[in-house]
Amino acid sequence: MINIQLFQFLNSLASRSSWLDTLIIFFATSFSIILIVITIVYIFKNSSNDSFFRKILIIFGSAILTYCLVKIIKNLVFTPRPFLSLDSVNLLFKYGDYDSFPSGHTAIFSSLAMAIYFYNKKASILFFFGALIIGVARVIAGIHFPIDILSGLGLGIVISSIVYFFTRKR
Repeated sequence: MINIQLFQFLNSLASRSSWLDTLIIFFATSFSIILIVITIVYIFKNSSNDSFFRKILIIFGSAILTYCLVKIIKNLVFTPRPFLSLDSVNLLFKYGDYDSFPSGHTAIFSSLAMAIYFYNKKASILFFFGALIIGVARVIAGIHFPIDILSGLGLGIVISSIVYFFTRKR
């Protein structure tokens, strides 16, 4: 199956060097904090008084709704993490157990990226790239399958699009 093959290829990049592992762990865990700070700065710098609260509602409301939906899905679909279901995974850090699908980190940050897309298409490219980097790093680290990342990307995009559609000015 391509999901397993792609996982094994990406995960083979782990445990090759300590500096690369440190970078992968950073992108898989701490980089998300930087993206949240950048999102907050973006909202404050690029909002007029009348659009400020609307942007907060759409951008962070989308992320919060995505988070809630991911939690529901994870409680309904018990999917083992790669390190629980495959032999010889290069695990850089332990995270979760039977809650691999979908990737919550990727879903939330693709949701932020999509919400930003509605206001600034160029800026959203950086946020989508950030969401993808987080997801790929989590595969390399051995805690997600590629399908978890793809489903997280799709879920975040769909939820933000729905939130934007229902909250847009008419």
